[in-house]
Amino acid sequence: MRVSENARNGDVIDSNAEFIHDGKTEKTNIVTINVEEQEVATGGQSAYIFGAHSAFFPNTLIGYLSLIALVLLVIFLLVKVFALDSTRTILAKLKDKEDEAGY
Repeated sequence: MRVSENARNGDVIDSNAEFIHDGKTEKTNIVTINVEEQEVATGGQSAYIFGAHSAFFPNTLIGYLSLIALVLLVIFLLVKVFALDSTRTILAKLKDKEDEAGY
């Protein structure tokens, strides 16, 4: 749980949690929070989709597999785009040669 920046290490926060349904208090709990210093990860937010918590590289097998799949997908799309472009160039050159030959 993240608390205010004003909370000091070692502080104790007591809070009252209530569940109210149809205007009546159903349940009441006292919650005690002990404030402890913890380092907050500053890694990029995009890394979280791969299972990483504090760096870009994933921590799980599923994270690694999804990262590899993403890289392969990008490579596949780049190959398709450049192959399509070079095919269009070749076809345009062939059409120009046909026009010159009078076909």
